[in-house]
Amino acid sequence: LGGGGGGGGDGARDENLARLHARALEALERITASVGDAPYQLREFLAAVKRIVAAKFDAARLKAVGAFLFLRFMCPAIFSPEGYGVLAAAPAPAQRRGLVLTAKCLQNLANGVKFGQKEQFMAELNEFVLAHIAELFYFLEEVSTLHDAPPS
Repeated sequence: LGGGGGGGGDGARDENLARLHARALEALERITASVGDAPYQLREFLAAVKRIVAAKFDAARLKAVGAFLFLRFMCPAIFSPEGYGVLAAAPAPAQRRGLVLTAKCLQNLANGVKFGQKEQFMAELNEFVLAHIAELFYFLEEVSTLHDAPPS
């Protein structure tokens, strides 16, 4: 997908984009479904991030939560699963490329930013970002809100 290399034509490119979209959607669905599994300490930290950012830039509070959560936790576990115990061994280079692109989609979504000039080959996934931003921001609001007391 993008970035030079051998031909393959539009059919292969469209197939790769469809596969990437499906991977990103599956990852997003698994992440948003796991909101109840987030450790209390992480939720507490994310609540603090949200509160501190909201004090100065209320409109950016969920973007700050998402940027931190995805940049520091979710995306590294996606593009380097062997380092987080998700896989026993490193994925093959082609698989790693797919994981990196999936992580890029999710990071842009978490940042609330569409793909631009820097990565024109990813611009067709702006539709993904726009279609799922509300769903992700709902998750970010939930994961950064403390509903109960800390575990004893």
